[in-house]
Amino acid sequence: MWSTVDRLLGRGGRACDYISADELLIFFANKVKQIQSTTSGAPLPTYRPVAPGVSFAEFTTLSSEEVAAAITRLPDKSSAVDPIPVWVLKSVADLLTPFLTYLFNCALATGYFRTCLKDSFVTPA
Repeated sequence: MWSTVDRLLGRGGRACDYISADELLIFFANKVKQIQSTTSGAPLPTYRPVAPGVSFAEFTTLSSEEVAAAITRLPDKSSAVDPIPVWVLKSVADLLTPFLTYLFNCALATGYFRTCLKDSFVTPA
């Protein structure tokens, strides 16, 4: 049975408009407690400085074949912020691939990513 929070987050059916802030708080507080309990014995992370001269100063351009292959590997689910559902993207991939390849390569070459391409919709597992 799907919980109210699952329905709100789009899992198991239609999103529910009637969830309270308290229910949402309890859901996320329990998630954090669960993660803390399963990682409490883990060693602290260690960090090393990046070696001199190591950087991503240049990216290799993408080919249309690489973009087309990436589209076919996308899961058949969509995010709430996706302007095009994945099933639609896959069905017109042959038409959009050249344009997407150009867009991606321009973004990599200039280092500029439009703000609208930085949004995501994150749901807890």
